[in-house]
Amino acid sequence: MTFKRNDKKNCYSISIIIPAYNEEKYIEATLKSLKKQTYKDFEIIVVANNCSDNTVALAERDADKVIQTKKQGISLARNLGAEHAKGEILFFLDADTHMKPDLLEKVMDYLNNGYECGKIKLRPLDDDRLRAHVDCYFAELLSLLTSFLSVDSVSGGCSFVTKRLFNKINGFNEKLNVLEDMDFIKKAKMNGKYVFVTNSCVYTSMRRSIQEGYLNAQFESFRHSFNPDGKTRKRWLR
Repeated sequence: MTFKRNDKKNCYSISIIIPAYNEEKYIEATLKSLKKQTYKDFEIIVVANNCSDNTVALAERDADKVIQTKKQGISLARNLGAEHAKGEILFFLDADTHMKPDLLEKVMDYLNNGYECGKIKLRPLDDDRLRAHVDCYFAELLSLLTSFLSVDSVSGGCSFVTKRLFNKINGFNEKLNVLEDMDFIKKAKMNGKYVFVTNSCVYTSMRRSIQEGYLNAQFESFRHSFNPDGKTRKRWLR
């Protein structure tokens, strides 16, 4: 599926996989934002896991594929999306997160320099208060500090991996209820060349931090960084 853009640069087909559980307030804007990407060789897959709202109908307007399942679980949804993906590169995007228009172009440069997986820096989508920006910059600092370690620091709204590497590490661990994306990046780092992308970004909703409090949300994420089997937030017990 690889083709040549010019004599020096390869281009890769991309599958953007979006798990969605009752995301009718966010999914439409997220999908429309993807149409602004300067790199165009991608498909959009929405995995609606046990939705009871209007998520599916909204997703069907702009996604290339909408997969419905009665089973719930974000890792299960991501793995299911990967099974149906045609792309050589898999992007896992949260339903409340928008990509900067040049993101796929920037990641393509890294892929052409041998990188196989990575995570993207975050910026707030829906909270312009100082605390939201500080939260994102703090997450960026932690991600930079752990870029060369076999652990990951904080969860994020977007990550990418080659399909070859995804299959090698057996995708996401469906047994985890907490910080499954950090576990995934950790495995990817140990088996492929990793980069933390800072020359572009994704804009993510700060709704959970707003609801739970920024300091509390950061503390809980840090607490579970080394013990993702633990569960303290009420929403994690569902």
